[in-house]
Amino acid sequence: MNGSVKKAGNISGSVTVFAALSFMLIVSVVCVLIEGARMQGARVMVAMASNMALDSIFANYERELLDKYGVLLFDGANEGDEFDREYLSTKLKKIIESNLDMDGGLIFTGGTDFYGITIDDVSVGRTVTATDAGGLIWRKAVNDYAVWNYSAEILESMLDIEKVEKESKAVQKASELIDDCREKVSDFYGRYLSLIEHIDGIKTAGNGVNFDRLKTRAVYVKVIGPGGGMEVSQENMGIKDYRVFEVVKNNLFDVYSFRDIFLERLFSAVNGKNLDIAQVKELGGVIRNFFRNLRNETVTAMGLIDDIRGTDGLIAESISLAAEYIADLSDISSESMEGLKESLNTVKKEQVEIVQRLGNVEAMYGVLRSNLELIDAVYDLCPDMAYINDDGSNISSEYPVYEKYSQAFELLCSYRTDSMKLDYDGVACREEERSVLGSLYEYSMNGLLGLVLPKGTEISDKSIGNLQLADMYGVRIDRGEYIEDTALDIINEALFDVYLCGYFDNYVDNDGGGLLDYEQEFILFGKSSDRENLKAAVMSVAGVRFGSNMLYLFTDTKKKQEAYNVAMTALGFTGIMALVKALEYVILTAWAIGETVVDIRCLLDGKKVPVIKSSGEWRLELSGLLSGSLTVRDSEEEKGLTYGQYLCAIMLLGDAQDKAYRSMAVAEMHMISLGVDNFRLRNYIYGMDITVTYHTAGRKEQYTYECSYTY
Repeated sequence: MNGSVKKAGNISGSVTVFAALSFMLIVSVVCVLIEGARMQGARVMVAMASNMALDSIFANYERELLDKYGVLLFDGANEGDEFDREYLSTKLKKIIESNLDMDGGLIFTGGTDFYGITIDDVSVGRTVTATDAGGLIWRKAVNDYAVWNYSAEILESMLDIEKVEKESKAVQKASELIDDCREKVSDFYGRYLSLIEHIDGIKTAGNGVNFDRLKTRAVYVKVIGPGGGMEVSQENMGIKDYRVFEVVKNNLFDVYSFRDIFLERLFSAVNGKNLDIAQVKELGGVIRNFFRNLRNETVTAMGLIDDIRGTDGLIAESISLAAEYIADLSDISSESMEGLKESLNTVKKEQVEIVQRLGNVEAMYGVLRSNLELIDAVYDLCPDMAYINDDGSNISSEYPVYEKYSQAFELLCSYRTDSMKLDYDGVACREEERSVLGSLYEYSMNGLLGLVLPKGTEISDKSIGNLQLADMYGVRIDRGEYIEDTALDIINEALFDVYLCGYFDNYVDNDGGGLLDYEQEFILFGKSSDRENLKAAVMSVAGVRFGSNMLYLFTDTKKKQEAYNVAMTALGFTGIMALVKALEYVILTAWAIGETVVDIRCLLDGKKVPVIKSSGEWRLELSGLLSGSLTVRDSEEEKGLTYGQYLCAIMLLGDAQDKAYRSMAVAEMHMISLGVDNFRLRNYIYGMDITVTYHTAGRKEQYTYECSYTY
């Protein structure tokens, strides 16, 4: 009986120990689970408190920026001058602690603090300000809130202008190549006129020979006429034009009569019969100088022929280059193509005509070279008589001097004037002023601002000086590292341009309340004054309009004919088509400039101007232009783009980073005008990373939580 009880007691004691051990293990596991849950819960609470703190601090966005520009940014400088991380850290820590407060926080609403969370530190890591990433952050901020109700219209306008701009640049490049050819032809023509001066001795003006008042030079290649003393004629002088021949004939230097006088007096002096030795020496000096000058004229004429031959090749190369460029053009209208081809063909024709006037240039060069050798020999045979004493004390022994001069004159019998035939057809000019040219050049682009402003309007005289705004401190970088999708970036930039045109003022539409009134103009050109920005904007829009107007004139055969008729009236009497066509081009250019002046005046007056005009939309008559008047006829219907839309189209071509930083500078100017003198967007935050360090009650270990926030 007792043994059984003992056994039973032993068994009962074993069960009790096992149960205790099991209970301890279970309690330990439960405690570990509870502590783990507490730590995870603490992390969740810190995460919630931290994110709510970021929500709270980012909710303090600048309301004026939102109301004015639709942009969400908050001040990271605490109304100071520089970005303040310590201020942000302190403020975030207070908000997080407040959120975690058991009695008054947003998370706990009373009761026992199960977590015992203590915030040790809040550090601000990476911040994203409005000026970061080369202006991409600012662009993203404004793109999110831009107004799109008219974006399609403006983008279409941009594409239209881009197309016109592309064709205009192509036509302008082709025109420049043709002008280069024309300049070379004009230079070719100028050398031909110079050749006339040095060979025939007829003075020329820049555009030809004045046959009403022919003037000759003292020395020229044909000044002594054909050699051998033969009778002078048009044939042996190589002069087909009788008017020129008469003047040249009467101006010839009778070298043989001068020879007789000089040799006779020299012979007498050698034989002691002429004591006026100074006179003999003077005559000898005249002869030497004459032959030296004749030699120089011959060398100059040969050089001109060399230049002409070289220029001829350069013209051919330039024409070929222009022809190849025009042939490769594919994005221009057929009318523009035909106009370019016609202009180039005119240049080719001009070149051929001048070459024909020049005649057999190789034969001419051969005669000049022969004459040069002859004149060199003559000059060498004419000794300098300066060593002879004026009293004649040493002249008696100078009979060899007499013989040398005699031999020199005998050589002149071989002097040639044949094969030097220059054609005078089509080289006539007049010296009187032509009022048409005087009128044309008054319409240069210089001083355009004074021409285009509507009557009664004033230009803002506002200037910002050196305020060190975003356009000055913004760092230009390579944006490539921030851009993953190039196509999307192009779209975003176009939308940003639309935003700039919708939210910022320009000359036509402004309230006059900012530090600068012409904000869009500032964004485009970045000048420190309204006047300079407006001038740059007007010139830029004028460039677009001039290209478009020039394109139209190239394609309007009626207006081209008008310009040609005026050019023929002014210069047709010369018979030089090169001059006529050059003047026609000047007239067309001046007409396009005049129409551009009218266009800009209309735009600044709030009216519209089409990108590509039709006949009914052209405002300026050629007769008004030539009379010095900008009186215009009204357009049949006002359609096209406004001044602001032209600026928006030009905005598309501007530098992306300049536009971003300058638009930020305008926003800064707006805030400064409201009295916030230290407002700078470099201190305004778009996104931020923070790291929260904390520990819980009963534990020494510190934990961290990282989070970020962007608008």
